[in-house]
Amino acid sequence: MKYMFSSYRPKNSFDEYFKDNVNSAREILIPLLSSLDNMGLEELNRNHSAAKKLLLRHGATFRLNDTGLKGTERILPFDPLPRIISKDDWVTLEKGLKQRLEAIDLFLDDIYNSQNIINDGIIPRELIESSEGWRPQMIGFKPPLNKWCQISGLDLIRDRKGDWHILEDNLRCPSGVAY
Repeated sequence: MKYMFSSYRPKNSFDEYFKDNVNSAREILIPLLSSLDNMGLEELNRNHSAAKKLLLRHGATFRLNDTGLKGTERILPFDPLPRIISKDDWVTLEKGLKQRLEAIDLFLDDIYNSQNIINDGIIPRELIESSEGWRPQMIGFKPPLNKWCQISGLDLIRDRKGDWHILEDNLRCPSGVAY
């Protein structure tokens, strides 16, 4: 990677693109890095700027939850450099993400129906019922196929060692889902 990444120095964290330094690109990323290198930083920045303008023009925007009508429209954040996930990583992530959503479905079904987790003293009733997301009108409700999580946006990050973690579960309507 001669040009685009010549002045780049990986920090003391996991680097998605390089193993130890700019001369040791992760194998799965070599075709992408080569293409980006041929494109050049100026062209990449021009394309990123054009994409932002296009998103704004097409209304791919959101407001922060607590700003109401006072908040300014923001475009959906995106990185012009894609995160490539290897097949092996994805197989593992897929299993874990499905398991996590099944656990959330079971938890929601329990608190809105049998309430075993509350009655067994595992989670205090006050903690559940004081939650901003608590909807008492849902008590006794059974969603189709027992799936409470109809859509989700699970934010993935990596730690310094490269291990995957979920930063947060977005189970309402994740920003950008309509786009």
